[in-house]
Amino acid sequence: MKEAVAKLRALFAEKGERLAARRLVDAVARQARRAEFYGNGAVADTLDGRFDLTALHAWIVLSALKAEPRGRTAQALTDLLFRQFDDALREMGVGDLSVARKMKGFASAFYGRLGAYDAAVAKGPAEGAAAIEEALARNLYRDAPVAPAILAAMAAYVAAARAGLEREGLDALLAGTASFPPPPAIAPEAAP
Repeated sequence: MKEAVAKLRALFAEKGERLAARRLVDAVARQARRAEFYGNGAVADTLDGRFDLTALHAWIVLSALKAEPRGRTAQALTDLLFRQFDDALREMGVGDLSVARKMKGFASAFYGRLGAYDAAVAKGPAEGAAAIEEALARNLYRDAPVAPAILAAMAAYVAAARAGLEREGLDALLAGTASFPPPPAIAPEAAP
């Protein structure tokens, strides 16, 4: 009887983790699609730009989920995100043989970006802001010329988003709730 109850609890927990991951992926996608990032925020409105903005927001959520004891919600979020990348490629008409190669490239880029952002914040508050700006310039803007005001505004946005999720707490994330601040307000003259 105890085994049956334990299995039932595990099944419901797994469903809850998948539901939370679905909600978190939806929140990430909604935020990454906000037009303000592509206008004066100067992120390229291309497949690459959208991927990079999605990866940035996924990293913000995943870094907040690091406190999750077993990491199941974080894993479910990552799995679902990659299923969406795969679906998007197929909808664009990429053939089955090319999807695997492109997905391997997405995975390498995604985990590379997560590592770069993790390394930047690991430098601490004093050096972290400049390191985040450098990581954003390299990854989000792909080394294209970006006004310093845009990099500073985006770095401040990332810090605010991370702090907001920390304030919401792990329980909110495990319930599938992730609130992001509005995209940074960047003066049109700062945009390239």
